[in-house]
Amino acid sequence: ALVVVGLNARYLHRFYGEFNRRPEIYHSFHVDLIEACRWLRGRLDDVDAVFCTTEGMNQPYIITLVALEYEPARWFREGRDFITLGNYDFYTRYGKIHFMYGNSFVPALTELQQSTEDKNVIFIVRPGELGLKNPIHRIYRPDGREVLWICRL
Repeated sequence: ALVVVGLNARYLHRFYGEFNRRPEIYHSFHVDLIEACRWLRGRLDDVDAVFCTTEGMNQPYIITLVALEYEPARWFREGRDFITLGNYDFYTRYGKIHFMYGNSFVPALTELQQSTEDKNVIFIVRPGELGLKNPIHRIYRPDGREVLWICRL
């Protein structure tokens, strides 16, 4: 019985401690994107557009839908755009959230930049991506490395 308790204690310590701080685990489970969505969640209604990196991410639209607690009715009501590559659909936009696959986001960004009205545009990007500077929020891995910036245009 002591061996079982000891092995379980060792496992639980590693799984809930050091394991979750490993960069490859942190990255694979999109913890950085989830944290960015938590920051964005209460601000989304006041934003005109969000442009989100896809660099190093797998199907980020799924992560954002869950992390933003996006309402299913809103998903069906608002527009969506996607491209199909092979057997997979890659959503490039739903509602006001754009995913930066290649240059797919450029027309929407250009349209916003040409608008005569002031727009509140948020970028969720890797540090230095798109030449953006002065993030309003930074997201760090457990080892202290910056992994995402939230910037305002």
